[in-house]
Amino acid sequence: MPSADLMYACDSHWWDLYVGEIKSDFSGKLYTQDAKSAKKYNLHHVEGVSLPGLGMNRLHFGNNSGYQAINLAYLMGAAKIVLLGLT
Repeated sequence: MPSADLMYACDSHWWDLYVGEIKSDFSGKLYTQDAKSAKKYNLHHVEGVSLPGLGMNRLHFGNNSGYQAINLAYLMGAAKIVLLGLT
């Protein structure tokens, strides 16, 4: 979704594989919870904790990027959350 405001992916392996493609086609902000990837690729870093459920004040990691992206959208005040291509 090239016109989205932001994109989130949690793990370094994903960023290592796709950062070039994403940065060439996407103009929104890029976020990750992985501090090394954030530094390496100049991404916005989001800190969080390994807790279950929706984090009301901070990101809860859960087990995947989709889980975290929903929580990040909530924390950023999204009124509507749409997931595309989540598997």
